[in-house]
Order: sequence, then C-alpha cells, then structure tokens
Amino acid sequence: MKIRLLIFFFLVSTLTFAQTTYEFLRMDLSPRAAGLAGSFVSANDDPDVIFYNPAGLAYIDNTPVSLTYVNHLLDINFAGISGSKNFEGIGRFGAGLKSSAEFIKAGRKTSSH
Repeated sequence: MKIRLLIFFFLVSTLTFAQTTYEFLRMDLSPRAAGLAGSFVSANDDPDVIFYNPAGLAYIDNTPVSLTYVNHLLDINFAGISGSKNFEGIGRFGAGLKSSAEFIKAGRKTSSH
C-alpha cells in the first residue's frame, strides 16, 4: 500500500511540475514586454498591447505602428507588426500579426569549397 501511495505521489508531482521542451521559443515580440517579463497587461501606450490586452488600445494617442523582428537561435526568427488608428465618431481599431515560423533567408548559398 505504501509503495502504491509513493508511486501515486511521484506521478502526480511529476505531471504537475513538468516542463515543456520548446518553452524557450515562447518569446515576447515587444522589447518592452520582454523587459517587463511579459507583464504588459496594464500598459496602454504601445501598439503591441494588442497581443496582451486589446482593451489597452483605447488609451493610445495618435496612430502608432510597431514593427518587430527577432533573430533567435538556429535560424528561428520571429516577426510581428501591430498598429492602431482612431476613427472619429466610431472608435479606435487595432490590428496585429505575429509569425513564429522559420523564414527563408534569400540570397544565402552554401558551398563546400
């Protein structure tokens, strides 16, 4: 009985505190959000807030646009674009797109000379 209980607690503790293999690929596109360790929910003056808290777009002034490119490990690159515009009488609209796919690097050829 004690061995079964021990195995049960071992399995529960292992499954509860398990880490995923590709957790290092989960990166913030915004440098400001990365500097705040992803705690970007209350920010309201950056167009990248659309990825964290879309309601924060209501407090943005002007028409900001954010372009981001991150060159990560082993040709794994991230890119993102976000922006927001206020339309008089209607309200503010924002859009964001982020890609975490591997980009093809054009113009680079490998040779075995």
